[in-house]
Amino acid sequence: MPNNRVEKMLKTKRVNILMSVLVIGVILISMGTFQVAQNTSRQHYLVSYSGGGITQLQLDDTRRSFTASDEVDDKHLLDFLIDEALLVERAKALGVVESDTTIRKALSRSLIDQASREAVAEVPSTAELEAFYRNHKALFQSAEKTRIKVFLLKENSNNGTQVQAVRDRLLQQENISEYLSPYISALPSGYINLSALPKYIGPSLALAAASLRKGDVSQPIVVGEKIYLISCGGYIESQALAFAEVKDEVLLEFQRRQRDKALRNLLNDLWDKSSITITEQLGFTVKDIQQGDSTDG
Repeated sequence: MPNNRVEKMLKTKRVNILMSVLVIGVILISMGTFQVAQNTSRQHYLVSYSGGGITQLQLDDTRRSFTASDEVDDKHLLDFLIDEALLVERAKALGVVESDTTIRKALSRSLIDQASREAVAEVPSTAELEAFYRNHKALFQSAEKTRIKVFLLKENSNNGTQVQAVRDRLLQQENISEYLSPYISALPSGYINLSALPKYIGPSLALAAASLRKGDVSQPIVVGEKIYLISCGGYIESQALAFAEVKDEVLLEFQRRQRDKALRNLLNDLWDKSSITITEQLGFTVKDIQQGDSTDG
């Protein structure tokens, strides 16, 4: 027999359903009872009702939400599942799924989550990951890095001839401090990823710095009324990382693509099985929408 804690948990769950009859019930049923009702014959139901039934799998899944010490029995679990199923059937009868945008979004989200979970349920072998890594090596490279200095020229050094002369002196690694205004920046003195430069020096200077290699000095960079020069003291190219170094990242990217593929296949299947028509007044067809979607993706 269930202990008091279990009784309280089951009562709480029932109250939660009664307090949010449509939202919680429809979401859960979209992932369980409703799906089973479409794919399971009635002789496989533990409990049948007009809209479908409850399977052993659903009962087992619900039981797993309790600990072994709860000693919950099947009678109380089925009581909970029947309440849930009947409430969802009522929600469907009231047309809430069609009219309530909150529930429609929740249902869509739950189905997307379900497809994503199924897509990554089977862990790929090391051989599969290595093959994926070899085919997508460009994704698993070290970041480009640079070491630069930024110089802000004094206002009286802003004529073209003088600016070029300052640049030439910088190329020769001569002292140009007399031509400079104070420039305050949190730019690190060592190497920094190129992708991080905009955060420190802004997009205009970062764009100019990205093309510099060791020993280079940029052309004068005008930002507003100020003129800058950038010198590069070192550059480290992006390099392919060994599989062992990025195995975790390879797995994440592999699974991300599996989820995307599963969702796209699900949606394509739903579109193919649906009779969708579009009014001629819109000036485009279902095929136009599908082609635009595949182009965007």
